[in-house]
Amino acid sequence: MPWKVHEQSPPKRLATANLSGKEYAWPTNAFLAALDESASAGFACIGGQFQFRFPDGTCEMYWLEADARDKEPSEIWSVYVERARQEVKAGFEILLQKQILPRGQKLALYRE
Repeated sequence: MPWKVHEQSPPKRLATANLSGKEYAWPTNAFLAALDESASAGFACIGGQFQFRFPDGTCEMYWLEADARDKEPSEIWSVYVERARQEVKAGFEILLQKQILPRGQKLALYRE
């Protein structure tokens, strides 16, 4: 899942990420740990889409997203961070249950 990371982001979180342009992405098996670590550090994740990254380009499945609702004007930041983490995690897990990865891997085969 792609993620624009704040410049104060802990280096440990970036160790499992892939950078393309100014956008980081994590393998599906590392995303939830990065999400939890970010929330623990006070960073909110607004969500993102699944991508397949290749040396010559990116296939973004924009219709497969796991997003959090916007922050409410009166919502305390720490409450928003936790709510966003829960919403993104729930959306991510739903997409994994729908077995999007095997479909995407077939797409990668068509690319060759």
